[in-house]
Amino acid sequence: MCLQKMEREAAKLTPKLPKVKEESHFREDKKYRTIPAAPEFRPTIEEFKDPLEYINSIRFKAQKYGICKIIPPTPQSDWLAKTFSETIKPDDFFFQTKRQNVRWLARRGVSDEFYCKLTEFLKKTHKELKAIPRVNSKRIQLYFLYKAVANAGGFDNVTTHSLWGDIASDLKLAPIPTVIDQLKSIYRDNLYDFEQSPDRFIIPSKKSAPSALQSGMRAVKAGGMGMQCVSAPSNDAPIHHFSSDTETDTDTDNENPGADEEESFGFATGRIYSLTSFKKQASRFQRDWFRTPGGTPIKPNLAQIETEYWNIVENSTDHCRVHYGSDLDVKSHGSGFHLDSTNPWNLNILPTLPKSLLRFLPEHVSGITIPMMYVGMVFSTFCWHVEDDYLYSINFLHHGAPKLWYGVSSFFCTQFEQAMKEALPDLFEIQPDLLHHLTTMLSPTELIAAGVPVVRAVQNPGEFMVTFPQAYHGGLNTGFNVAEAVNFATPDWLPFGSLVVRNYKLLKRTHIFSNIELIVNALQLERNPSSVKW
Repeated sequence: MCLQKMEREAAKLTPKLPKVKEESHFREDKKYRTIPAAPEFRPTIEEFKDPLEYINSIRFKAQKYGICKIIPPTPQSDWLAKTFSETIKPDDFFFQTKRQNVRWLARRGVSDEFYCKLTEFLKKTHKELKAIPRVNSKRIQLYFLYKAVANAGGFDNVTTHSLWGDIASDLKLAPIPTVIDQLKSIYRDNLYDFEQSPDRFIIPSKKSAPSALQSGMRAVKAGGMGMQCVSAPSNDAPIHHFSSDTETDTDTDNENPGADEEESFGFATGRIYSLTSFKKQASRFQRDWFRTPGGTPIKPNLAQIETEYWNIVENSTDHCRVHYGSDLDVKSHGSGFHLDSTNPWNLNILPTLPKSLLRFLPEHVSGITIPMMYVGMVFSTFCWHVEDDYLYSINFLHHGAPKLWYGVSSFFCTQFEQAMKEALPDLFEIQPDLLHHLTTMLSPTELIAAGVPVVRAVQNPGEFMVTFPQAYHGGLNTGFNVAEAVNFATPDWLPFGSLVVRNYKLLKRTHIFSNIELIVNALQLERNPSSVKW
């Protein structure tokens, strides 16, 4: 980040040498392996007979981690009527993708653009920051100081009209003479020449961000309440068809990060693929991206992929666009579980099992009781989020490369949200409900450094991942794969159901279903005395 670079220079730390892509592109950063592992459970054949009972039995061990992995006791062929390869015909499974520009997934927003431009100005004029600016031991963010002064008419106007007390108040500082003098000095030493320069940064006018329905889902980067609502792209969103090329970018769209696609919150609509054509494109992308200096394709291990992913997200100036087939309703696309399968771990059955309260919904809801399919490629991302209405979720990886998961327990959701807001302050100013749009990734190591406990898991084909109520989770795909996910709610979800009603009301957020209607239906229709005890 430009801000981090400036701080290193201001603190007179020895700057790191520029990375040489060919030499450092595929290193393994061991810090990701130091992230605590999410708990892993292996039920016996007997325990595996009742999924919701088993999940309840491990809840007290697993819930404090937010996510957990469940490994079936026998191969898929033993407990499924037919495997994925026997169920889905790759040439007949068509879906529309969303495009993700990976390097924009952790964008620091307008402020990072400011710091980048300020860095260029300082380099061009052979200047440097005088020091890391502080007032009474409080670090001063130069962007917010610059913004406050610019909105008040500039340094000269603020000084002429004695407005520095207002500037101090805007920065939540006491408007006393000593503070005012320090702010003036910081601005004069670090920002005044920049403000007067033709290369100065223009503060963008505040505008209402597009809704999720207007923009679909996307993520951005430049180099509350714990709620999430997954929205499909607008029916009016254009479908971008592109030629099948061999470039490392998976499409031929405008690469200008200032284009409309990079301005909105959400992912742009991609092209329509079959599983066969998507796998071919995904394999070609991965082969072209991971090459030796001499151009020979290599097969990266998981650690190299994870390291490269976060290098792109946090440091890269190169565009890395990938496609993700997410939120594919099984009613219109087909499920990876065969219709003949009556096993309760079949995600078409699990949400309405006797121990799930969702069986009392008046009708099935896509993505809640109707599973969604997910078709990924290397670097495609499911960004940090919690489930709608704080529900449980369960994800099964049918086929392909592993998924990397990161999780934060509901016990620490407040700390997580605070860390996100501190990392992306101006984005939250423009889009207060940023965490609702499944658009942003922040490194787990950065969250841990901010005091947020994060766990990590590797999900392999044939394994389940369970997320607990109000637990934040996110991650990435390490290659071509196909997964399926759905929600459920056991009686222990009820306190979260009550909490989400209050939280959604504060944010004027719409529920996917009526929690009150669900509970009333359950009380009226439940006939099993042991199930009513909740």
